[in-house]
Amino acid sequence: MDTYEINWYNDEKTIILEQVTGQWKWEDIYAMIQKQFAMMDTIEHKAHVILVAPEGHIPVPADALFHLQKIIGEVHRNEGLKILVGAPRLIETLFSMIGRVYKLRDLLADYAFAGSMEEALTIIEKADS
Repeated sequence: MDTYEINWYNDEKTIILEQVTGQWKWEDIYAMIQKQFAMMDTIEHKAHVILVAPEGHIPVPADALFHLQKIIGEVHRNEGLKILVGAPRLIETLFSMIGRVYKLRDLLADYAFAGSMEEALTIIEKADS
């Protein structure tokens, strides 16, 4: 059983919605990114990604810094903003550290954090206007 769901959020295929639905492993996240990239291969325009974290406590694995640095470096040509909804504050802090330590600030400019789906959609609306 998958620990995530991934679908187009709208008919225009400008937003991909990813939802983590259960206990996950890094392999699940990499598989989700592969599916996301396959979806982006079917379009010729930018698509934003909204990743909704599961509700409740989200443990941050000890090897998170290594994997997040690797994930941030994987960018599809049609990828727009990547917005994490409901991510723990520690993840935001790790992203900031990665930007400084690995000099990935340019790539991190495409990431945003939101407290709700509505806030994520507002961020996208502002970026597209």
